[in-house]
Amino acid sequence: MKLGNATIHLSCEEYDAARDVGAEEVGFGSVEIRARDYLRVWKNNRFDRYSVDVDAVAAEFKEDKEATVHLDNDDLIVFLNAIMTEPRRTYHFDFIGLSYWFWHDVTHAMNDVQGGSVYVDAHSENRALYLGAKLALEQGVSLAQIVRELAKAEVAYEKRFNGPAGALDKFLQGVEVVSK
Repeated sequence: MKLGNATIHLSCEEYDAARDVGAEEVGFGSVEIRARDYLRVWKNNRFDRYSVDVDAVAAEFKEDKEATVHLDNDDLIVFLNAIMTEPRRTYHFDFIGLSYWFWHDVTHAMNDVQGGSVYVDAHSENRALYLGAKLALEQGVSLAQIVRELAKAEVAYEKRFNGPAGALDKFLQGVEVVSK
């Protein structure tokens, strides 16, 4: 998939934190990328780091040129946003989580990063839920996974923003069902 100037390839280890470890967090996901790529993009963009210690990554990369760095959701979002304007390159992401959430985070990267920081309010989260679902479906994520995750996200959204999102209904209105 093209994302700005970048081409991204995704491999996904489907992992449902709520099911597998009883976590209550909706939207869990993380990614492993090459430290070389992370350090180059960081040097050129200086985006916020939410859980990444750049000095530690640089030290590990100095010792092991094949080192990787682990990015959680917010770190992934700012990294994705930064690569959109980098010179044309291909990036490989090993995502751990339910793949719908990767595409949800891509939507945040395209719309909700300012000055290298992620800013999310009720409107932007609702947009990411809906557009992430559309993008996930286009990228081959199963309709069942998308609907299941949107239903869980709607509950979390209502608690977080004190009102309904409506993303699931809006998404389903646009889904064309083909019967054989």
